[in-house]
Amino acid sequence: MLIFAIGCGVLLAIWAPFGTQTLSAAGRLLFWVGLCSSGSVGAAIIDGLVAFFKVSVTTFQRVFYQSVGATSLVSSILIFTFPHSGAPFILMTIVLAWTVSIVLSAIGIMVRQRYDSDPVTTQAGSTTVSPVATPKITRRLPIHLKEARILALTSEDHYVRVICDEGSHLLLMRLSDAIDEVSGLQGLQTHRSWWVAKTAIAKIQRTGRTAQLTLKDSDLDIPVSRSGLARLKDNGWL
Repeated sequence: MLIFAIGCGVLLAIWAPFGTQTLSAAGRLLFWVGLCSSGSVGAAIIDGLVAFFKVSVTTFQRVFYQSVGATSLVSSILIFTFPHSGAPFILMTIVLAWTVSIVLSAIGIMVRQRYDSDPVTTQAGSTTVSPVATPKITRRLPIHLKEARILALTSEDHYVRVICDEGSHLLLMRLSDAIDEVSGLQGLQTHRSWWVAKTAIAKIQRTGRTAQLTLKDSDLDIPVSRSGLARLKDNGWL
């Protein structure tokens, strides 16, 4: 996100909108890259809160929330920098900052969604591959989860929640793509909306033709469908 923001800042510095053409080239670059970077931090804070409180949001809501976070931080910086500019400046600052923020947030999410939606061939069965390598999905996780052990994946609307032993994080992608990116781990898709790592399972409790999995050191129960139960049997998990 930060790299995207810096790139947008460079483009805006070249374009020089909103009267910034009066600044020097270095001044425009510093101004726009600084504001776009600050906006990305505000958007990242919102994303972090959404993930922390496990809020399921649509793409439109994500764009809106990110733009609010970015606008709040950017406007605060500008108003603090020019404290005696008066109400018209404050209002214009908020309007312009929100306009730029919502456009950049929308473009950023659409680019990422396009990247995450590239067609892949995936199989909903066992994802055991040897030798075990660092899962590709790790590169999408925040820094504090990059070394964490992945326990499970679950789909939430248009997102996938990556559940780790040190927390969880929402990613804008399909569950099938996420499963493909954990192909270095031994795991199974137990339900249309769940994938679980074998090493994360504490117990398996059967209930008729279905079952439930309980994760280690967690009260989280993962559903197992009929087809998922058959996969557990076929792979020797039962």
